[in-house]
Amino acid sequence: MDAHARFSEALAAYQDILERHGHGRAEIYKKSHLARCILGQLKDAELDNTAYRQAIDAVRETMPDPASGELCRRVGREFHPFLCGDMEAVRRLAEAGAYRRGEIRVELPPHQDLDDLIRICRGRELNDSEHLAISDYTYALQVQGLSEAAIQNRATIALLLLVGMHVLPRDGNHYRAVVDRLLQLFTQDKSRDYFLAVAREFFGFMLGNPDASVALSQDLSRIAAGGDGGGRND
Repeated sequence: MDAHARFSEALAAYQDILERHGHGRAEIYKKSHLARCILGQLKDAELDNTAYRQAIDAVRETMPDPASGELCRRVGREFHPFLCGDMEAVRRLAEAGAYRRGEIRVELPPHQDLDDLIRICRGRELNDSEHLAISDYTYALQVQGLSEAAIQNRATIALLLLVGMHVLPRDGNHYRAVVDRLLQLFTQDKSRDYFLAVAREFFGFMLGNPDASVALSQDLSRIAAGGDGGGRND
């Protein structure tokens, strides 16, 4: 199958799952348009993670406002497994609610900017489950040998995520909405990538997943080998 046929098949499958999850014509059109724009940036480039991220970034730069840019990023994340033919990843995303229709309202404390939100969140008292999630996460980071500064940076992001999730159900769909909401406060590409890496690390700890430490070790090993995300000393 040539690239054009593969792209067309992936787009049709993406549109189908959006329709099955209750998206209307306008929503499907908007997301399909963004997926086509991403495909247009790929052209004949070899499909790897780097090329795909660069294609998403190129489309995001053409967006008229931050909200449109975040929609582009979300479409890129949703569409990627279809493009790779990874239907197991599609199944996992669907089970987590990634393709579900409707916006989730994320409530954050009133704040001026990211630094102000961090200050406010640091003054907030955690409940028992939130405290346990951060304690387990920071302990796992210590076991992995991260520096104290790196642990504190990650713990701060974990705190922001917990504040965003405070009144929401703890599942992948709501967590993703909180991530997307907080991501708008990070203005530099490097800090945004770092935030997303930490959000990925922390998800299992927030859920109380007993395998979260194993997944963290694998993530950090991949990073050390030259993958994406923040390093051990960041």
